[in-house]
Amino acid sequence: MAEQVFNFDYVHRLRIGDPVAEEHFVCHFQPVVRVWLNRRVRSPQLRQDVSQDTFARIFSFLRGGGEIEHPERLASFVTAVARNTLREKFREDQPAAGLPFDDLALRDGAPGADDLLIDRERRERVREVLSSLPNREGLLLRRVFLDGADRAAICREMGVDRDYLRVLLHRAVNNCRISMKRFDLIRH
Repeated sequence: MAEQVFNFDYVHRLRIGDPVAEEHFVCHFQPVVRVWLNRRVRSPQLRQDVSQDTFARIFSFLRGGGEIEHPERLASFVTAVARNTLREKFREDQPAAGLPFDDLALRDGAPGADDLLIDRERRERVREVLSSLPNREGLLLRRVFLDGADRAAICREMGVDRDYLRVLLHRAVNNCRISMKRFDLIRH
């Protein structure tokens, strides 16, 4: 069919679901949509999905009472619907695209400059707390919590059994808490 068939009567036949008009419409515009999509989309599956959604949206628009003011410009309308459908598909596939930059987490998990500075300050304060403790308690806390030493080895080094090591560790932790309150590292 020639371009002159795209008139108000043709659009009306599409609106009421005339199968001959719908078949003609799809046969005429599917190659147009295909060429347009081939230039923009690599995935054959995505091209097929966008093409089908484009025609479904056009028919839904017309059956829902949508008006086309210039039926002679139907080709432009079809490509505009295809363009909007493609944009929507891309938005669906990229969920983080709509988030503000501040809401995005660091993807590599590396600490930022603020985290490194805070971590260094905490280490300095912990060193101050440990040095404020009696020598034996500070050493015990360093060996158990910072070095991750085996408790059996610590018992041999200190010449105590496991039960007494537990008592020493309990005392050291309590004294550490008191010192941390003094250094304002924990709340009172």
